[in-house]
Amino acid sequence: MTMDGGRRSERMRRGCRRAASRAGERTAWLLALAVAVAGAGAPIAAQEWGEEAPCAGALDHPDALPELLAAVPKYGNTYVLVYRDRLRQIFQDLVPAELAELRIAAYDGSPAAAIAEGALFRPVDLLPFDPQQATRLVADVLSGELDAALLWAPLAGLLVQELDFDYQLSLRTVGLPSPPPAALQAAVTAADVPPCADAIRGFLEGYGVLPAEKLVPIDIRDLLHLEAPPRDLEAARAGAALYAQHCARCHGPEAVASTDALAPVDLLVSLPRFSYPGFLYIVLNGRSQNGMPGFRGSLERQQIDAIYQYVRERAHGTLHAGGAGRRP
Repeated sequence: MTMDGGRRSERMRRGCRRAASRAGERTAWLLALAVAVAGAGAPIAAQEWGEEAPCAGALDHPDALPELLAAVPKYGNTYVLVYRDRLRQIFQDLVPAELAELRIAAYDGSPAAAIAEGALFRPVDLLPFDPQQATRLVADVLSGELDAALLWAPLAGLLVQELDFDYQLSLRTVGLPSPPPAALQAAVTAADVPPCADAIRGFLEGYGVLPAEKLVPIDIRDLLHLEAPPRDLEAARAGAALYAQHCARCHGPEAVASTDALAPVDLLVSLPRFSYPGFLYIVLNGRSQNGMPGFRGSLERQQIDAIYQYVRERAHGTLHAGGAGRRP
């Protein structure tokens, strides 16, 4: 499932749960009213709500947050960017010049500063963490006071699912595996995963958030056995759209050296010089010294292959820029 497909599915599930919860609320209220009118005693409590919203009330108990969030499976060493959907392209591409114009903040006492320097090529504003005001950064992103927040994934998952009622926010993993913020570190004591912690895990998965361990740089030796995909014009044409979405912003729409491009490299000349494993290695890991982000976790192998096929056919003179047709 693609990241956008997973996120749509998660939003549908959340919408269904919220609708069911509201329906349950109306039903419980009517039952309670009927019982009260009949003189049968105290109003009926909707005890089943906990199954529909396992994290309901979690933010009302800040002292319990460290133990709860430490129990979230898979994401204990992961940090994410939380941002408005309208900025999705910028945070997918991570172009330093565009990131420099944005307002990004994180909580102090965490690896966020180092992650920002390494993954975003810029510092971020650091604010003290107050468990009583844990919602602050996500609330500021929703209000527009911030463009993005860099947060520990378990905390971000809890906050976004509890605050983003209109589904305005996106999440993206950034940085290598890093420890939790000092203020939220706790030992996991429960043998079973608490329902809320498991719900946060499911929420992050539904939004396509990758555990940071999956973003560890790939060793070129693990790619050397791979062979280039066979030439396929239809696949190359499909790669044209992917190139336009993910590559053209830096390499230009023509994939040739241009003074207007952020990365003035003639891909039609350089790609044939690379082996296919070398191409994969650069796309997956990026070139941080040159400001190029890695696309591991953002692009599937099939998508990278399609981009490779498109640029290769352009280099062979088989396709026009954009893959619109065969050259005469």
